[in-house]
Amino acid sequence: HHNLLCMKIQNSKGLNFQVPDNNNNIIYISGQIAKPKTDSWSKNIDFLVDSGSSDVIVPSKLLIDLGIHDQLPQNGEKELIGVENTPEKSKVVSVDFRLRSTSGETIIFRDIPIVVTERGNFVLLGMTVLSKCDILLKGGTVALLQLTDLTKKKHEQP
Repeated sequence: HHNLLCMKIQNSKGLNFQVPDNNNNIIYISGQIAKPKTDSWSKNIDFLVDSGSSDVIVPSKLLIDLGIHDQLPQNGEKELIGVENTPEKSKVVSVDFRLRSTSGETIIFRDIPIVVTERGNFVLLGMTVLSKCDILLKGGTVALLQLTDLTKKKHEQP
């Protein structure tokens, strides 16, 4: 396990994000989305980091504003439970994500399922992306380390 941990760190790409002092410990990360495999990136979107959400959730209004709501490959449906415990059937689509650090570096995640909701204005960055990262919090900085696929590397070890 020790070698795997070292390898994980060596093979990760990291981004740092500054967290303002007055944000009540709410973390937003700037990023963009695109139709898979096109690299036609949207304008910047502020994603609310929500480790309690299993999904990335995006309001349909945002996808309409970006002009890509009808271009994304559909990936099924999911039922969301709203604030008033009312169920909402929501479509699931696939996008590519590009997250951008405070200093401009980027990490790209390909073909990520997102849930499109008719309610709310928040863009939630949930575990479908966050589970692909190690998250470090130190002082006013959040660091995301993108983990690479270690299975190939593991087999190449002597």
